[in-house]
Amino acid sequence: MKKGLFGASVSAILVPSIYLLVSIILFVFGARTGIAKISEQGSTLNDIRKTQGILQQKENLLREIATEVSSQVDVLANVVPEKNPALIMISQIKNLAAVSGITITTFKISAANDAGNVSFVDVSFDADGDLVSLVAFLKTIKTLAPLSTIDTVKMNQQGGVASANARIRVYFAGYPTKLPSLTEAVNELTGEEEGLFDTLSGLSLPTFTTLPPQGPSVRESPFD
Repeated sequence: MKKGLFGASVSAILVPSIYLLVSIILFVFGARTGIAKISEQGSTLNDIRKTQGILQQKENLLREIATEVSSQVDVLANVVPEKNPALIMISQIKNLAAVSGITITTFKISAANDAGNVSFVDVSFDADGDLVSLVAFLKTIKTLAPLSTIDTVKMNQQGGVASANARIRVYFAGYPTKLPSLTEAVNELTGEEEGLFDTLSGLSLPTFTTLPPQGPSVRESPFD
């Protein structure tokens, strides 16, 4: 009889204790899960704010340089063209020769070398003129666009006429095919990069003739 009473007392204490213990465990588990979720949401919010800051920085920079970008792209596209610029360079050399009093007798274009990121093509030519003008002409070629370097020059003089056989290397490169990540910060040009761009901008760009569109015209009958 006493044992039954003792058992009932223990049950009366033990059952609420078990419920209390389970409640505490569930509370701790729920609290940890909630804290983890809050921490995760906070981290996500920080990432969103960081991304928004980068995008805002890009927008501000693009608005600031919008008026300059178009002209800069045109300059770079002419200085380092996307495709083989041999014919453009020949035109540039012919124009320079005409104003320098130099006669170009022959041109030769080699096969393009496009093994690397920057490709090149060799353009060779023979030129005649007085020695002073010919030397000045050859020196001025490096100021022409597309970007080029003088590879070899052989000169000789007979009487008052000098002649030169020159080979210049003209460079070109494809445009980037992969854009940077949208969330990647934009870095402004360094002083060295700005100096390089200023040097390239100083090259004499080729001129292209744009023919105006012509409207329909009335053909005269050859039988009238």
